[in-house]
Amino acid sequence: MSLFSSDVPVAGPYAPSCSSRTADGALRGVLVGWCWTAAFRDDASPAMHDGRAVAKPPSLARLTLKNSAGFAAFLGAFAAATCFCERTRRADDAWNKVFGGAVAGAVAGARAPLSLRVVATSAGWTAAVVGGVFFLAEGRRGGGGHAG
Repeated sequence: MSLFSSDVPVAGPYAPSCSSRTADGALRGVLVGWCWTAAFRDDASPAMHDGRAVAKPPSLARLTLKNSAGFAAFLGAFAAATCFCERTRRADDAWNKVFGGAVAGAVAGARAPLSLRVVATSAGWTAAVVGGVFFLAEGRRGGGGHAG
């Protein structure tokens, strides 16, 4: 068992559904968004130009909602794509997380002004980082643990 594996089966009668895993990821994203806002709420301060404010800062509630929605979409997409890949491949390994990272990165990139290059770059970098973390944590290159 690797560092990121669990005793929860990816297939069979006791495996959680992909919809419940997606909801779990989205709820975790909301919590991360709240924490992010609490830690970095200074970003809500107005920009200064020649000693005067040039833009009205977003309210704390609006900033919290924006951050929570972004993290919820990212982590929900990651959980859904990873679960889909595990169910399709019947394996619990880092390749599922690479696929989940690519989908989550594409979701994050899609929030920017629509550009295929931005979406593809975001998906590629997220997949690379997530894949690197999980491959290193598992201590193997592409080995697959098959679900029972």
